[in-house]
Amino acid sequence: MRWLAGATFALLAAAACEETSGLATDGPPPKEITEREAGIDDGAGEGPPDDGGPAPSAARCDPAKPFGPPDLEPALEPTADTVRSAVMSPGELELHYLKYTRTASAGSRWELRRVTRPSREATWSAPTTVDVGEAVAGLSLAAGGLKAYWWTLDSNFVASRSDLDEPFAGAKKFWLASKPQIFVVASNDTAYYAEYVSDGSVVDRIIMRAAMNGSASGLLAGSPVPDLHVNGTSDSQPVLNKDETALYFSSNRPGGKGLADVWVARRGSKLDAFGSPAHLPELSTETVDGVSWVSDDDCVILLERAAHVYIARRPL
Repeated sequence: MRWLAGATFALLAAAACEETSGLATDGPPPKEITEREAGIDDGAGEGPPDDGGPAPSAARCDPAKPFGPPDLEPALEPTADTVRSAVMSPGELELHYLKYTRTASAGSRWELRRVTRPSREATWSAPTTVDVGEAVAGLSLAAGGLKAYWWTLDSNFVASRSDLDEPFAGAKKFWLASKPQIFVVASNDTAYYAEYVSDGSVVDRIIMRAAMNGSASGLLAGSPVPDLHVNGTSDSQPVLNKDETALYFSSNRPGGKGLADVWVARRGSKLDAFGSPAHLPELSTETVDGVSWVSDDDCVILLERAAHVYIARRPL
């Protein structure tokens, strides 16, 4: 507010001071409101804010347009034929993925690897291996990028860190009765996973969700996501965006191109039910296609296909 000077305007100045004082106690400053409405705080009530995520006005795509053609992600060892489960941090300055390795001493295993960059436009660093034990199959980040969940052949694990600049270390077992591959949402309160369900004659694979158990390491009882499954088909690899309004998954249901295609179900808010799933032909091929990560603004997506990682972007 412009401060007025001079004895003639003394009353106006006093009124202005009183008005300013009232605004200061009505709530948080406008900048804080804008950041939280845009969803670029840490989203979990713990740890630092996202690492340089997009500003509220920095729209880089039209979310209503289809994704462009997927390209191999060149930083993730595209000639190796053995990479998968790529996920970025909220600000897209860090990327974790799994790499299958074979050595005489350790035998065959999946390793957790990490690359970083100073900005979204910069080149990724050379990959480093994160020593958290054996990591196999799915991987997801939660709690503003401060927790990582992954699945092995016989156990689920969770690892934490106190800062986004640090690698994960010290994995702990995350108890699950059926040990499915899980995707934990950004808010760290709900997990999505695929589970085999039989009606006595047909075995389907269905997308389930369960609340996290706040008093112990594990999930509460899960239930099928309503209006998502088609009888006689197999659904897998659920991945959600940060505000949980888009659920991407892989399915062999009718209407696809190949063995398993990418589908998405949307809703207005996390309190609403998902609408009917839509096929995404631009992200699907004749082979098995799945999503491993989607950006907060739904503009960038990471895919896994034939043990390679692909990246696709929506245009403006």
